[in-house]
Amino acid sequence: MKPLQYILPILAQANITTKVIPGRQKAHIKMNQNRIESYINLIQKLLSTPTERTAQILATHKELLDKGLLQTITMVAQQSAEKGNQEAQELLLTLAVQLSEKLEISITESISATATPLEYLKFLTQALQVTHESKNDPEIIYSILQQNLSKLDQGLTETLQIWGTSTLTEVKPEAAHNIAIDIVNFSNRIQEFTQGKKAQII
Repeated sequence: MKPLQYILPILAQANITTKVIPGRQKAHIKMNQNRIESYINLIQKLLSTPTERTAQILATHKELLDKGLLQTITMVAQQSAEKGNQEAQELLLTLAVQLSEKLEISITESISATATPLEYLKFLTQALQVTHESKNDPEIIYSILQQNLSKLDQGLTETLQIWGTSTLTEVKPEAAHNIAIDIVNFSNRIQEFTQGKKAQII
């Protein structure tokens, strides 16, 4: 995993500066971030609009109808369930099924993962909470990582991108800043942990 590739856009939302990175990589990150924000804006629009207008809205956003949107819908549905918003979850899951049929992509295929969206989300929120409460204690965080080795993959990266983007837009600036710091600390621990594992193998 390469934390910088998915942390930078999240930090930008919380106004946290990072070291300079190559312009080409920064442009690629910005492009991915813009697309995720477009997905989330479309989802919010669908949730706030009568269901009979769903087809019309999707028709005017054909450029966003792809695997990434399906993945984002699935993640936001899980977040809605975590917050107790069953109505939004059911609406989004129904939409995900309809979209998967239209795109001829199964919901499970839309996620580059070894776990379910809910499993990634639970692991991520637990890990960030532990990172915050332990004041970034490496031993405590490494213990959690060791117990969840199968989740240290692209699926976690994608979950963090979507969760971070949607969460930081909903909370106050101070809370967003604190969450972003926890994300940075946790991601650095992941990098240290995985590098250590590689060193042990060598």
